[in-house]
Amino acid sequence: PKNVRSKLIRDEGGVPDVKSVITSDLGMRYLYRNEILTSMEDVRAELRYQLDKQHHGDNGGMDASDLLELLKGAQRACDSWFSYIDESDIREALSVVKTE
Repeated sequence: PKNVRSKLIRDEGGVPDVKSVITSDLGMRYLYRNEILTSMEDVRAELRYQLDKQHHGDNGGMDASDLLELLKGAQRACDSWFSYIDESDIREALSVVKTE
């Protein structure tokens, strides 16, 4: 995104080369992808815990607050990951899907 490119310009003292920008973008994409995967593993574990607790007679009901926070974290990571997709690519993909 723009803030990563701006940081590269400030830190490197000039316009970064194409390879630096692509490498930086890919690194961030991998980071967000891993954050999404980790968040979803945590969601599954929390859901299993809550269901197991209910199954073993905990009559307090399901406490979904932790589950909700984990899902929100996954959503934030998804939003960050999707922010790397260029708007024109999104429009083109939607156009292709609509014609099929």
